[in-house]
Amino acid sequence: MSNGRTATDNLSAISIFVTVGGSVSFTSAAQKLQMSVSGVSKAVSRLEARLGARLLNRTSRRITLTDEGAAYFTRCQQILHDLDEAEAMVAQARGLPRGRVRVQLPRGLGKKIVVPAMASFLERFPEVSVDIVLDAMSLNLEEEGIDIAVRYGEPTDSLLVARKLCSVSYVVCASPAYLKRNGEPKTIDDLRHHRLINYIVPGTGRYRQWKFNVGGKTVSLDIAGSLNIIDMGAVTDAAVGGAGVAYLPDFMTFDHIAAGDLKVVLPQHVYEGDSIYMVYLRRRHASPRLQAFLDFLRDLLSETPARRFSLLPGVSKKRAS
Repeated sequence: MSNGRTATDNLSAISIFVTVGGSVSFTSAAQKLQMSVSGVSKAVSRLEARLGARLLNRTSRRITLTDEGAAYFTRCQQILHDLDEAEAMVAQARGLPRGRVRVQLPRGLGKKIVVPAMASFLERFPEVSVDIVLDAMSLNLEEEGIDIAVRYGEPTDSLLVARKLCSVSYVVCASPAYLKRNGEPKTIDDLRHHRLINYIVPGTGRYRQWKFNVGGKTVSLDIAGSLNIIDMGAVTDAAVGGAGVAYLPDFMTFDHIAAGDLKVVLPQHVYEGDSIYMVYLRRRHASPRLQAFLDFLRDLLSETPARRFSLLPGVSKKRAS
């Protein structure tokens, strides 16, 4: 090459730029790359000089991609992904899952169920690295470089492959101490006389609507709680702490129910909500690392409904089968 730089040098600079573009921060990118901030900045500057184009807008507060930088970032991100896939194909011939998987999970489900189980996955597949994005929003998998996403409800995007994992039921619950002080609601209407804890849906600012199964029909209530929190784990903690009555997905509560920290009320009105799906881009073949994580999610989540339902008094076990 006329400038004396090798293809490896250029690939390294591109990899650094993609990390910066994905982080929108030199500091964050430097931490991920285990480089100095100045080293990252100089690498991107050399790349810009070689291309004869400015890829980043730099200010004292933040960096953003220029129009040229955004287009270059998208293309380079795909190129790096294709290189990973090429390596994965070689690994597949040897039957060894390796490389990096980027996964998006709803925050509550991710923190409560998936992240605690990651130790077993990493033990089994030591050559696979996992980036987990905890975000309730339906992100664009291709634009965000996400390999697998877990979502509530069946996706309608024809570009996505969707595999159902399980269904989620929503329960009304409170701590035994709260119920002892304030009494137990026996009907849905009784909830008006209680302190209610509700979840703020991320990205909307809205309070979650409470839904109940009443004789096979769905009854919905708009709830403005005495306490409203945007983090589902914090809603659970508040209920365990006796702050009031909460409406939560079953997977957030079954450990607390088993331990006696929470009690289900109105069990006759438990609402079975959306199913949980894992999705990935249709045009991507399942590399060994992708298939390994898909199998991990399936095994982790698809067997849990029966266990969850068994902890809910008054709920027919027939629905869990």
